[in-house]
Amino acid sequence: MKKISNSIFLAIFTVIIIFAAAWCRTDRAAAAEKAIPPFLQIVNKHIVNYFYRLGVELAHTTDHIASQGINAPESRKEILEICKKYPYITNCAIVSPDGKLAVIEPAEFKSSEGMDISGQAHYVRLKETRKPILSDIFESVQKFKSVSLHYPVIGENSKFIGSVSILIKPELFFHDILSPLISGLPVTVLLVQTDGVLLFSQAREEIAQNIFEKNMFKNIKNFEEIAAAIKRDESGSAELIFAGGPGASTSEAALAGEVKRNVYWLTCGLFDTKWRLIMASNSNIENLLEKDVSSLEETEKKLSSAAEALINEPGFISCVETLNAEAAQGMIKSFYENNPQIYSAQWIDKNIISRGGYPVEKSFKDYDYKPIKTPRDKIFVDSFASGAFKSFSLQLVEGGTGKFYLYPVKSGGKMVGMFYYIIKVK
Repeated sequence: MKKISNSIFLAIFTVIIIFAAAWCRTDRAAAAEKAIPPFLQIVNKHIVNYFYRLGVELAHTTDHIASQGINAPESRKEILEICKKYPYITNCAIVSPDGKLAVIEPAEFKSSEGMDISGQAHYVRLKETRKPILSDIFESVQKFKSVSLHYPVIGENSKFIGSVSILIKPELFFHDILSPLISGLPVTVLLVQTDGVLLFSQAREEIAQNIFEKNMFKNIKNFEEIAAAIKRDESGSAELIFAGGPGASTSEAALAGEVKRNVYWLTCGLFDTKWRLIMASNSNIENLLEKDVSSLEETEKKLSSAAEALINEPGFISCVETLNAEAAQGMIKSFYENNPQIYSAQWIDKNIISRGGYPVEKSFKDYDYKPIKTPRDKIFVDSFASGAFKSFSLQLVEGGTGKFYLYPVKSGGKMVGMFYYIIKVK
């Protein structure tokens, strides 16, 4: 009987995942997903794509190992190449049918060869199902917190002859793939298991802690209600209610009294492993009725005059050109305070890096648009390249919709940066 290759199995299994996701969602989940900011969905796809690429790599590798044998020198070379290709992989191992680490690379982990992992929950599941497994966080035999992507090696006559496992330290892996995407944005992003254990936080020291333990978020009044919803619902949104007081770790505004912030989540993972990807706004919820934008056309004319005055102010041009962030921030703060209709005001330097704005909690800080990581980045890069005023409506990273007004800042006819403000319209 001819064996089915792991690469073919992966392709079939991926199609099953896609169609299952499309057809098995409840109406409630589908409705909740519509409320999720597009940026969080981009982050989700980013994570899944990384794991999928690793999965494809492992599928091809296990096919080769099945032909060569798990102890063949060529098989050791195969897993070493994976480690070299993906620097965020801690180690890669070939596991014998009885759950022993037969071969492991890189060389610094060679002393682990012969260790028994047959009792690890994800290995037990892999051996029972003979299907690829993405584990939750666990303590490896090398005594560090890990996530494993584990593939069976299927030989002739569909015989299970071993498996291949890659180990990832979540604080390194998720930092490497997510930080370039979210660093400098006015949101807080977490990746957690359904039991609340943290896989990713911008504060690395929090990795492997449990967010459902209230002592981590004791200043959130409705924490138990939110935690229950995140456990129960695959996607959703809610309002976090912060109360100020001793030990509160939110902004100064939160310390002054009760404030609300939006939080969104969706399900992220691979195969049958499900995690929650959570994003919370760093700014407080505002009542749009308090922002008088009933006559947008009239508001735009007033703001346009104020913006034109600012970008032609020699002092502001000098601040942008010389990257005098403190002085630029002061002038942008004044612009914001004199124009209460706007959501935020920000500036970009000549390298198309966002240098901040006001309010700080609504602004991009040291965010580089040039790698074009999202469709939003391309809009900003193209607008900068045009050297002209641009206006467009765009989904805000933190949720809601804003109308953006971008003004070129020029010195001697040369672009030295851009100033922009946002009116939140939804």
